[in-house]
Amino acid sequence: MSATTDTVTARAQDLGTTVVSLAQDAVASVGELGANLVDSGLKKLQDAGVVEKPKRSKKPGFLAVLIIIVGGLVAYKVISGRRGGASSSPVLPEAARLADSTGVAVG
Repeated sequence: MSATTDTVTARAQDLGTTVVSLAQDAVASVGELGANLVDSGLKKLQDAGVVEKPKRSKKPGFLAVLIIIVGGLVAYKVISGRRGGASSSPVLPEAARLADSTGVAVG
C-alpha cells in the first residue's frame, strides 16, 4: 500500500514540477512579447513624431570625471594617512581616565 502511495506522490510531484516549469516558460515568453510590443510601439510613435526621441545627455561624461576625481582624492587620503600616523602602542582614553580617578596607573 505504501509503495503505491509513494508512486502516486512521486508522479504528482513530477507533474507539479512540469506544470510550474511550463508556467514559468509561458510567463517569460509573454513578458518578452510584451516588451517587444512596447518597444515597437514606442518606435512607431517616435517615427510619427507623436513622442519625442530621447536626447543624448552629456552628464555621463561629467559624472565619470567626478567619480575619478573623488576616487583619486579618497585614495590619496588613505595612502597618506597610512604613512604618517602608525604608532606601536595605541592610545587608550579609558586607561587615562581610570588612572586619574583612582590614582593607579592602568596599562
